[in-house]
Amino acid sequence: DTQPGAANTPAYPLLLARAITASPALERTLLCVQADPVDQVGCPDTYGAILSLHYALCFATVWLLWLCVRQWFGRSSLALGTVVCLLLSGVLLDSARELRTEVLVLPLFMALLWAWHRLLTQPGLPASATLGVVLGLLTLTRPEYLYLTIFILALLIARRASLKQPLLLLC
Repeated sequence: DTQPGAANTPAYPLLLARAITASPALERTLLCVQADPVDQVGCPDTYGAILSLHYALCFATVWLLWLCVRQWFGRSSLALGTVVCLLLSGVLLDSARELRTEVLVLPLFMALLWAWHRLLTQPGLPASATLGVVLGLLTLTRPEYLYLTIFILALLIARRASLKQPLLLLC
């Protein structure tokens, strides 16, 4: 596949590679599945390392969501309610059972929101560096986040220059 997209980005495959090197049983399972992708006859079901990694990423998403809502609105009860709604929907835990980049994108996007708020409320090099690292990781996970990086830079330049219409920078 030569089309741009999540399949051509390095972050998620590298994360999976780390899980495979940590679990020889997982490596044997994936080699078996690769040899017989349709029937998978006789392939062991040892995906525990990937599931553990995915559930840890889901936990990070939930924690970052709670942190962001509490930070923005100053109410832990609202943050807790938001997290409960997310968990009750089942969408997050369902995504953890699939080999898709969403499980990595979600905590990174929540980290982006947290870093953006931190930069706006506590400007400085640590906040800028955090935002830059998170945007870089998001772009390495999904290339379309490069456009978000350009948009955020335009907003920051506009804020710094005190422009009345910051969206004109994008034209």
